[in-house]
Amino acid sequence: MKKALVIISIMFLLFSSVFSMGKKDTEEQTANQTDSWTNTFDLEGRKAGKYNILVTAVDTGANQTLAGPYNIFIDPESDLPNVGITNPYSNMVVNGNLNIVGTCADDDAVKSVWLVFDGDSENAIQAEGTDFWSFYLNTKDLAEGSHTITVYGYDINDLKGKEKTITWILNRNAPQTALSNPMMGTLVSGKQKLTGTIADGNGIKDLSYSIDKGQTFNQLKISTNKKTNETSFEFVLDTKKLSDGPQVLWFKGHDSINTQGMYAFLLFVDNTNPEVKIVSPAKDEVVNGKFTVAGYAKDTSNISSVSWSYGNNKGTIELIPGNPFFSFDCDVGGIKDKGVNISVTATDKANNTISFSQKQSVNSELDKPVVTLFTPKEKEAVDEVWLQGIAKDDDKVANVYYQIDNGEKKSIATDGVFSVNILAENSELSFGAHAVTVYADDVNGIVGNAVKASFVYKGKMPAFEEAHVVAAAEPDSFAPTEKNRLYSSFMEVNPESSSVLTTSVFAACGISKITYQFSGADAVENSLKKPAATVAVNVALPENCWGFKTLNVIAEDVYGRTSQNQYEFFFTNLGIERGADSFESADVVDETGVVTFGSVGEEPYTSGMKVVVPAANSKNAAPVFTIHVASSSGTPAVSYTINNGASKKAVVKKTEDKTQFDVEISLAGCAARFTEIKIDTVCGKEAAVSTTAHVFVIRDSALATVEDNSTFYWMPSVEKDSYIL
Repeated sequence: MKKALVIISIMFLLFSSVFSMGKKDTEEQTANQTDSWTNTFDLEGRKAGKYNILVTAVDTGANQTLAGPYNIFIDPESDLPNVGITNPYSNMVVNGNLNIVGTCADDDAVKSVWLVFDGDSENAIQAEGTDFWSFYLNTKDLAEGSHTITVYGYDINDLKGKEKTITWILNRNAPQTALSNPMMGTLVSGKQKLTGTIADGNGIKDLSYSIDKGQTFNQLKISTNKKTNETSFEFVLDTKKLSDGPQVLWFKGHDSINTQGMYAFLLFVDNTNPEVKIVSPAKDEVVNGKFTVAGYAKDTSNISSVSWSYGNNKGTIELIPGNPFFSFDCDVGGIKDKGVNISVTATDKANNTISFSQKQSVNSELDKPVVTLFTPKEKEAVDEVWLQGIAKDDDKVANVYYQIDNGEKKSIATDGVFSVNILAENSELSFGAHAVTVYADDVNGIVGNAVKASFVYKGKMPAFEEAHVVAAAEPDSFAPTEKNRLYSSFMEVNPESSSVLTTSVFAACGISKITYQFSGADAVENSLKKPAATVAVNVALPENCWGFKTLNVIAEDVYGRTSQNQYEFFFTNLGIERGADSFESADVVDETGVVTFGSVGEEPYTSGMKVVVPAANSKNAAPVFTIHVASSSGTPAVSYTINNGASKKAVVKKTEDKTQFDVEISLAGCAARFTEIKIDTVCGKEAAVSTTAHVFVIRDSALATVEDNSTFYWMPSVEKDSYIL
């Protein structure tokens, strides 16, 4: 041991002083005892080199003896552990895991050995063993290429020895080739660019490829990115030099230590174009508007895309796998050209592309809806204006539009046939000539050409105004009626009132004839010399007809159209008793016997007797009511009233008996009804005698047509303005 030797040397040789390397570096120590001594010098930090020791001993007598100088050499590294690496050796190529072994020596003793990989000193690993040590390195996670191992040891004094580093080369794999484009198994055609990389931790020496199953190889140019250390390649392969079908490319590469790697890459070559055809419409077919194009696109390697175009329009078609047929819709409605080029392009999965084009003739007029009118017919005169026809379109009709003259346009929702009553939509349509314009549009908004038809509207049928019954005479003053009455169904009319039914009839086209007829009588026609829009109708009601009667009035216009109104009347039956409820029916007689009632005509008077009296306008003589007056004071004065009418003087006739007088009261002009006759008789200065007689005045039924039966009666109908028998 160096300290021990020095100490021993000092112990045996050193007696007094120690000198070293001149005065500057002299370190002096005094022995701790004189007979036998040991001193220690610390050499730590001393520079390597040559030193000497000089011992001086002085006795009590100051005698001095020198020992030395003795030369020593200081080497700091001689005390450090010394390591060595047996495996691997420098630049050794390792193909798998690595068992690292070595030795370590130290004059004190080796405490431990440590390994640092690739300079990662912060993660040093302790080896197994000391003087002979080892470490098993699993290289599966290490990158290929150069690596370093640094080894150092510690002695038992924790003194670290010098590091020893070697470089070794990991080469677990052969060069690895990979293509990034195209992918393995890709369908290719024509000239195909291939790009890829080749990698090896030890660097790439060369790369070549073969298209003839490895018989010959073609050298490829490779390039290495200095920043990423990636080696890539690219080249263009002309697949037309290869047969269609599966083809294998072989790649052969070498790394920098000449390790060879092989790589096989599969491609499917397809240089056959797809088959595309348009089957509908036919080439010579004329198209219009919207239509469908149908066809097929097929290929041995399947179709990847199908596109179409016409004019400025284009699109794509998604084929159903296994079904080569396609269809797409075209719309040439906005194309003004007389032809359009339809093109279909198909591309297979190998990118082989082919187009099929077909020129189609276009006739836009055929796309327009066509309207055919059935009614009205040209220049036809009609009284019911029906717009009837059919609209046709190859797509579908949406609406039909029509316009009368320059009026409002109206629409009809239909998909073909249409029928509209124009009068229902145009109630104010005037009589005369008109024109209707009709056109249609389809579901795509395409408007068709308009068709026109001229027609004459006859106007409305003759129409009657309200009727009135106007009486010229008042035959029954006791029960008068209005002379001008609004007609109502089954109204009662006195046949002696000389009444007239008055109304008017209107037709814009003109009335040409009026015909009227009472039930049971002949028709009466009145033709107008000049047709008029409004014609007054005045029909005299019959005077010799009693009971129920109908009157039919027919108006005919210039087109021969007729309108008829029927009027029902009940003409008072003047041949039966009527009006008894209007008077006190009891007679007033003279109890003194001065005045007595005689006869009416040839019949003795009885109260309420029926008396046939001719009508006022009749030339037949009316019966006379005769009374007898007894007066001894001369000729009596007799006056009378009939039905409270004006007072009249009766005719007084003398008899053979000068005290007896016959008084005659004429019943001429009496209304046919219950009649009250009041008589005032004055005889001389005697008081006046008043009497009253009652008779039913009737007309001779033999002179009239009677359509009445007392077993029937009329009652108002709840449902309508009529009567129920």
